[in-house]
Amino acid sequence: MKEARKDKKSRYVVWVHVAQYVCRYLVDNFGVEDPDIKNLVNISGDPGLMAFFTPRLVKSNHRYDKRTETRKYGYRSAKVAIEVSASRFARSGWALSATDEAALAKLLELRCKGILLTFLTAHYMISGDVAASIRAFYRKFHQTEETWPYDSIRKIWNRNQSTTSKKTIKTQLEREIIEKIMVQLSTFGTITEKGLAVYENH
Repeated sequence: MKEARKDKKSRYVVWVHVAQYVCRYLVDNFGVEDPDIKNLVNISGDPGLMAFFTPRLVKSNHRYDKRTETRKYGYRSAKVAIEVSASRFARSGWALSATDEAALAKLLELRCKGILLTFLTAHYMISGDVAASIRAFYRKFHQTEETWPYDSIRKIWNRNQSTTSKKTIKTQLEREIIEKIMVQLSTFGTITEKGLAVYENH
């Protein structure tokens, strides 16, 4: 699961199988441009992911090569290269066990589904149209029917719409809108700083 370059800068990576929509999320948020390594990402800026990922790194073990080659990944058909530092590569390793690879993929899927449900809930409260909300999600987060099928998203929505706290999200949206209005009124001088403080405390 390693790949290194012998030019200006060698890169050390761990290859991980993930769902197509997770791959899109990782590349959008942590992608690193490299013409020789497809879907290269660096998650070092995310403490939560690093805390989960780095303790699970191990040296590659050839006893499991055959099992790894025949492993079925199912819908986790995309591969991402997670970059690690040279010191981490030497000290900890460049591989994940099958169990840890699946656990990391699951963690990332839950994160993506959290983004999905938050967006759909907020958009649905405005549009009242699930299909329109899903199309808006595709546009905003660079997902497609190929990376995250519409039917799959619809099933996730149907399973979670009763438990997703729409009231909580609506309250948060209203709070943020009102806060922006109050800041603008204060900036324009329509209300004073004293007035702003009074209004915010009531």
